[in-house]
Amino acid sequence: MIYDFAAADAVQRYVNTHVRYMPDIQKYGKPEWWANAIKDGGGFADCEDYVIAKVEMLLEAGWPRDQVGFWICYGRFDTGIGGHAVGSVIVDGREWIADNNYPGLERYADLPYQWVKRWDFGKRGFEVAQSWKDHPVIMT
Repeated sequence: MIYDFAAADAVQRYVNTHVRYMPDIQKYGKPEWWANAIKDGGGFADCEDYVIAKVEMLLEAGWPRDQVGFWICYGRFDTGIGGHAVGSVIVDGREWIADNNYPGLERYADLPYQWVKRWDFGKRGFEVAQSWKDHPVIMT
């Protein structure tokens, strides 16, 4: 696999095309349930399930673990979006967001979210950023 924008964007577009949004309470009868939207979700999922599918696809394709992440965020006041999860991938030193609300990859600075925490899957364990400025705290 070539680790470039086109490859990561293809994963983003594939998952978003093959999955439809459905809240966990409607699908599983539980307020929260995490599953891979493609493998376990039967084509219906909520936001973190989209992320799990995208992250697993990138990692299975051999994408470097420290270049794949998972963000927790909140919609800004005018968006109507509450708590939300998105994936991220670093390409050529720039972080791109894989969000089920957008067809392709987006720059995180261009999205209407307040960024809360970021996990990456690098060698040091989960790396959590306390803000969009990406000051990491290592959690093992």
